[in-house]
Amino acid sequence: MARLHTELMDYVAMVGGVTARERKALIKWVADGNSPDFDNPYLLYDKNGCLMDFITAFRIKEDRRGDPGECSWGSESESAASDDGFLF
Repeated sequence: MARLHTELMDYVAMVGGVTARERKALIKWVADGNSPDFDNPYLLYDKNGCLMDFITAFRIKEDRRGDPGECSWGSESESAASDDGFLF
């Protein structure tokens, strides 16, 4: 778990501008044993087919749906490609 805590701190410093809401969801995600940098709960992929990092995916979900919910990932299964090439 210490590795994930270090990864979390490095990730937040790298991303910068993380809101309180994003931080809360991110901390829960990492506390559940997930990587913030190489994974996201929405299974969003970039144009190259790589999983997006947590904050990028979180922000896309917020922009597209308004509110990704109170850390309620995993409740939906989406697989359509959007116009911008993101898969979700």
